[in-house]
Amino acid sequence: MCLNGTMLPPDGSPSKKAPPTVDINGHSKDVDVDKDVMLRCTVVSSLAANITWFHDGVPLMEKMDKRHSFLECRTVLQIKGVSTKDAGNYTCAVQNELGRATATSRLSVNRKYIAKFQSVY
Repeated sequence: MCLNGTMLPPDGSPSKKAPPTVDINGHSKDVDVDKDVMLRCTVVSSLAANITWFHDGVPLMEKMDKRHSFLECRTVLQIKGVSTKDAGNYTCAVQNELGRATATSRLSVNRKYIAKFQSVY
């Protein structure tokens, strides 16, 4: 469950309170320029937890534009129309009152190459 961007623990979560854990879907991704990509982090937290995404160490809130969006209580980062500027390390950081966990994925962006042919007469 999500409330104002904070992930809430599921109903009936265990009574044992623990620091969060996080994993990310793939530790590296290759994508072609102009394609869309989704990075998903899987979070386990027995307490309310905040999720922050970073691109090369900079919080994405500072770099957001219309191509970047968060889905599913910030556990998914969607980038539409990937450009070469989007290449780099993406880190999903999860924090609750007992600790912090991170997971990182490397995004490589493949440029489009247009072959030029010369006519020989």
